[in-house]
Amino acid sequence: MKKFLFFLSSLFLIAAVSCNKEAMMDDDALVDEIAMSTSKVTINVTSLPDDIQDEIDLYNFDSYVDEVNYVSNAGYEVVMGDEETVYFTEAGRRLNSVRRHFLKNKLGPCGGKGTWIKADSLPLVILEYIASNYPDATIKAGKEKNEVILVLLDTKMILVFEQDGTFVKETAGFHHCPKFCKQIEVTDLSAEITDYLTINYPDAEIKAACQKYDKVIVVGILTPDGRRVVVFDTDGNFLFTRP
Repeated sequence: MKKFLFFLSSLFLIAAVSCNKEAMMDDDALVDEIAMSTSKVTINVTSLPDDIQDEIDLYNFDSYVDEVNYVSNAGYEVVMGDEETVYFTEAGRRLNSVRRHFLKNKLGPCGGKGTWIKADSLPLVILEYIASNYPDATIKAGKEKNEVILVLLDTKMILVFEQDGTFVKETAGFHHCPKFCKQIEVTDLSAEITDYLTINYPDAEIKAACQKYDKVIVVGILTPDGRRVVVFDTDGNFLFTRP
């Protein structure tokens, strides 16, 4: 019994230390601690707490989680597919860092998360287009980024519009800026990639593809279960997939 009580006391102490640390440190300081920690551990992206994943799905919907690092009693470092880095407390709160200094890659080459737009605050011309062309869809969120307006639907489809409301295209999984990820036409994907997708995702539709520098090819597909990002090397060999 004494051992059990000691165990409970230890858990409460750890929780208290974690909460007090968040209360005593401002967001910049906590981001600095996580970013520079020598005890940072890379964890499986599926181990990311649900509340953090939900936050990312809503506010960073134009990319995907590439890597997750965890620092005990501090928080999470989430590296997105567009190389923006997002930080969270252990309790799941997004840290809003003001300073940039040594965190040179925090915003990524695409300039950060953009300006988030509530669904009912989107331009009327965009709302009317979606109501007419996607009558069964529900708008989850919008975002202004890299001179376009992106709209996330409940199907995980992303619609791309010019700033004047002109429809450009639909995509799924991501929408990265061209200077970072060079667009590849779906018809130009290698046979190795299309064969892999046909075998492993027979009911999927390829919606987008791009090549990040000279390293990997990222493909966004829409499946009956929602979006899926599939990543290959430049020879067409499968590397990993992300929801």
